[in-house]
Amino acid sequence: MKVKMKVDVKGAAGNGETTILYKAGQTYEMKTDLEMQMAGAWTNDGRAEQVTGTIQKKVAKEPESKVKKVVKKILGKKKK
Repeated sequence: MKVKMKVDVKGAAGNGETTILYKAGQTYEMKTDLEMQMAGAWTNDGRAEQVTGTIQKKVAKEPESKVKKVVKKILGKKKK
């Protein structure tokens, strides 16, 4: 779960072995059970908001064949 902090909050990191300051405006990845519980509590009381992931796809262009390149050179570009 990813959360974006609205305010600065001190909280546990990992399985509770360390404490860090979660800064306002930054996005954090909450992976362990403890972190996910904290993130749930923070989103419920308004200290953080849940971030939905966006997937960016890269569209691959089909490479132009050598024949097409030669034809374009000889005949030029088509006029519309």
